[in-house]
Amino acid sequence: MTLAAKLIADGDSATTMNRGGGSGGGVFVRATSSLDFGLGAAVSAKGAGGPGGAGGGGRVALIYGNSTTLRVEAVDVSGGPAMTNQKNGGSGTVYIRGGTTDQLLVKAAALDALTTEFTSIILEDEPVGDISLNNVVVRGEDVDNDAVKWLINGTLSLTSAKIIATTVDVEAGGGLIIDELSSIDVSKRVTDMKSPGAGVNTTEASSGGSHAGVGGKGSAKDAAEPHGTASQPLSLGGPGGGGAAGGGAVRIVVDGAVMIDGAVNADGESVTEGNGGGGAGGSIWISAGETFAGKGLLSASGGASSGEIGRASC
Repeated sequence: MTLAAKLIADGDSATTMNRGGGSGGGVFVRATSSLDFGLGAAVSAKGAGGPGGAGGGGRVALIYGNSTTLRVEAVDVSGGPAMTNQKNGGSGTVYIRGGTTDQLLVKAAALDALTTEFTSIILEDEPVGDISLNNVVVRGEDVDNDAVKWLINGTLSLTSAKIIATTVDVEAGGGLIIDELSSIDVSKRVTDMKSPGAGVNTTEASSGGSHAGVGGKGSAKDAAEPHGTASQPLSLGGPGGGGAAGGGAVRIVVDGAVMIDGAVNADGESVTEGNGGGGAGGSIWISAGETFAGKGLLSASGGASSGEIGRASC
């Protein structure tokens, strides 16, 4: 199959005051053998703008048998542009499968690179192949309960992207690539005072949260005991007495290589005022079947005041 035209499923712009823009629609293309992009070929499922909030991008799936000349740059699922004081629409998704490729691509155009956020990206048909996140943020809204859990056959690549959640659990048959502008951040997420390691709240100086180490006692008589394991850390950092949040947990197990030039953070929250205790650092567990390299940062530090460090295993 040769695509020589434009396939368009864009949302409609709003013109009436206070109305929001329409979201992009869906485009599904399946070729039994090859799928080629001719001159001028393009696929578009863009969101549209308006006086209110802009519409989100749509979904595109391109499936072929054995070969393709498709150009990813010719596929546009960007969110719509917002007017002043409004938010741009979030980017859509592009799914590409054929030959040796099985990839979910979530990308944002330069227009909305700083404002494209997802509360979650759920993989309904696990496992998929590669996942590439470009210029997007995945930000869980429920601080104590949100989670990112992905099972993929290929490689997880983050390019100018951020994953923010309480727990991140990824198993990949390929590898992990985090570029220098990207991060996985589970810091300052655990606020439930019934959590293991929670600090003791007092009217004077509360104790810090505990995890790998015991939280500082402050004026409290006791602090919680350490919990979790050193070699396979999955436990959460205890919140400090007074409510400073503990760090969450990251588990990444890949069969291939790990390259981290960005950051993986599971820090506890610091206390900036009052008598509360700092939150304990969380857990980072990374297992690579091949090489582990990069110039990035892994951090599971306790929050300032009296919080304790977390656990990291690589």
